[in-house]
Amino acid sequence: FFVLAPMAREMFRVANIPHRLMPATIALGTSTFTMSAMPGTPAIQNTIPMPFFGTTPFAAPGLGIIAAAIMLAFG
Repeated sequence: FFVLAPMAREMFRVANIPHRLMPATIALGTSTFTMSAMPGTPAIQNTIPMPFFGTTPFAAPGLGIIAAAIMLAFG
């Protein structure tokens, strides 16, 4: 958050978006899509079981895209 906040503040200023939306935007972006849903994400919770199951980071891309769509809709 401390790394993203200065960049987001400038982007929100240029785009004329209220700053009060910044925490929700950062939380939605860093906690949902990039951490778990999209196929190929380098998240530790996805990489630990890969040797056990014999999968790759791109396993189940259909389910990942569906989960990302659900997160987008509720986000």
